[in-house]
Amino acid sequence: MAGINKGVQARVLKEYPRASFILCTSHSLNLVVSDGARSSVKSTSLFGVIQQLYTIFAGSTKRYCIVSEHIQSLSLKQVCETRWEARISLIQAIRYQYAEVRQALIELADSVDDPKTVSEAQSLIKHMEDFSFLTCLIVWHDFLFQVNVVSKTLQGKMADLTSAKKLLDNCQEFLSSFREKGLLDAMISVKEIAKELEIEPVFTAERMRKKSKQFSYEGSDEVVPWKSFLREMFSYPLLTV
Repeated sequence: MAGINKGVQARVLKEYPRASFILCTSHSLNLVVSDGARSSVKSTSLFGVIQQLYTIFAGSTKRYCIVSEHIQSLSLKQVCETRWEARISLIQAIRYQYAEVRQALIELADSVDDPKTVSEAQSLIKHMEDFSFLTCLIVWHDFLFQVNVVSKTLQGKMADLTSAKKLLDNCQEFLSSFREKGLLDAMISVKEIAKELEIEPVFTAERMRKKSKQFSYEGSDEVVPWKSFLREMFSYPLLTV
């Protein structure tokens, strides 16, 4: 579409030189979210696990039947690389049926004979029993829910520049204030799910590379797990956490 040599833009401008090319605002919003996700290791890991969930259950009819018995209202789908706001359906499928998805993995690990499948299922169960993973899931649910509302509205037939600007400004304000307000609300949901599944509400400490100290008064490299999570998830400067 946007190719300056052979794209639709170039063809239209060849016939109508005074035409104006405007990028799709919804697509641009998706690109912003995509770049933001890639900047966070925890976010990349989250969507990698979601992709593995789809792959392991879609691998055979037997596996699909197992997950279908536990998940009724929403289904797991393959992760889309371009339409990031569409991932809200994937997040919702797991966020509101977290216990069911984990139980399906446990049943899968106990019912198959393939060592590779058992290993993959046990690895996914370990991820879902990690408090950091659960927190990342809830945070992304709140993010994508807001982004999805804006994206769908921008694609509507009645959208105009004034309403589009207002929507984008509100979305930007929501994301900017999330670290101060939204995160606290998200943690309430996280702890409720963790309590239901008996997951210890503790952020696990990550192993960090130790640096040699030349002097005894140099600071320690140890990072508090909660602060480490904030830094990885929100790109917080370490000294300001």
